[in-house]
Amino acid sequence: NRVDFDRSAPSKLPPVPNLAPPVSVDPTTPVPPAAESVPAAPSAPSGQVWVNTRSGVYWRPGTRYYGKTKKGKYMTEAEAIKAGYHAAGGQ
Repeated sequence: NRVDFDRSAPSKLPPVPNLAPPVSVDPTTPVPPAAESVPAAPSAPSGQVWVNTRSGVYWRPGTRYYGKTKKGKYMTEAEAIKAGYHAAGGQ
């Protein structure tokens, strides 16, 4: 058997169609500003922590799960500690 390197081998996979339509840019058309895709932070009382009542931890403002868990409430950090909650790790 001989291999002909001048001919390309047929692909075993079907060709992938280009589904995106061609894009043309008109330099005279103004580009609108991008919409803000980040959801607004929940409105919380100032100086309050978010207590996850299910796990027993609280989150300070600006941390990952602040105001984002289903089971929880806002309270002061002193109230959370008095109620037996503890700060989430990494804060």
